[in-house]
Amino acid sequence: MSGDLPLYDDDHLFSAYQDMRSAPGRLNEVVERPAIWSLMPNPENFVVADLGCGAGDMVRDLCAKGARAVLGIDASERMIAEATRSSVHPAARFLVRPLERLELSENTYDLVVSSLALHYVEPYDKLVDDVRRALKPEARFVFSVEHPIVTCARREWETDAHGERIHWPVDHYAEEGSRMIRWLGLDVPRQHRTVSSYLNVLIDRGFVIEKVLEPVPDDGAIARWPRLADQRRRPPFLLVSARKV
Repeated sequence: MSGDLPLYDDDHLFSAYQDMRSAPGRLNEVVERPAIWSLMPNPENFVVADLGCGAGDMVRDLCAKGARAVLGIDASERMIAEATRSSVHPAARFLVRPLERLELSENTYDLVVSSLALHYVEPYDKLVDDVRRALKPEARFVFSVEHPIVTCARREWETDAHGERIHWPVDHYAEEGSRMIRWLGLDVPRQHRTVSSYLNVLIDRGFVIEKVLEPVPDDGAIARWPRLADQRRRPPFLLVSARKV
């Protein structure tokens, strides 16, 4: 991977990610997406920002559910180009910008949402400050990240001599910072932080934590895609709903 490109503008990662998106039974589709929607209020007539919008799936869904205006932001020009091609709803707008340089209008948004993007962002506390300024009073910030027990180590199962999975390693959990994680056949950077850091920064900035989820596949999902059974052995995602007060 080239270090001078936004992550998903790298040819190899973008191609691998596109292939993954087309595969059935994806973990983020089966587990993360229903969980994050369960945390969001009805977006009808809302002004919404989607941080790390990728190809625009959530933007399209928010528009379909009646949001008045939805701004999708992503650092990747390739992702925004794809989102723009596939999103023709008049309420949708897209912007190429790193989340580290987030510039949202103050006291404007009824909801800010981010799906599996904040574990790429450093510093997290600045982003939370930016989101708080952008939200109206009592508005919500809802996000998902890879669970910190996933980002703290190398993101691979320990296996026995026969290749059977023994356990998921948790190592150097309290040492926050950048990690290189093996993902889609490539070494990809993540920002590891603890659960307490994700929550306490929000509390310190004047948010009320309304709900925290650590979802795993249900019986129906495992019956349909048995390979997801191991995802019950440790939670793959952390989701948070916080309200500005």
